[in-house]
Amino acid sequence: MARQEWTYSAERHAPTRARHDLTTLAAAHGADKGTIGRLALAVTEAVTNAVVHAYRGPEEPGIVKICANLANDKHLDVLVCDYGS
Repeated sequence: MARQEWTYSAERHAPTRARHDLTTLAAAHGADKGTIGRLALAVTEAVTNAVVHAYRGPEEPGIVKICANLANDKHLDVLVCDYGS
C-alpha cells in the first residue's frame, strides 16, 4: 500500500496544486484518462470548497491536507481535510 500526504495553504492556487499532485499519482499507477478526469474534478471541488468556506475570516490562510492511500493499482482512497469552521 502506498500512502501519500500533501499540505497546502488554503489559497487560490491550492485546488490546482492538489489536482496536479493527485492526478500525477493516479497516472503513475496506471489510471485511465476517464478515472483521472473524475479524480481531478472531485479533488478540485473538495479543495475549492475548503478554501472558500472553511476559513472565512482569519487574516492568515488556513491549511488543506490531503491523504491518499493506494491499496493496489485499482483502488485509491482520498481524504481532503480542513481545520476551519
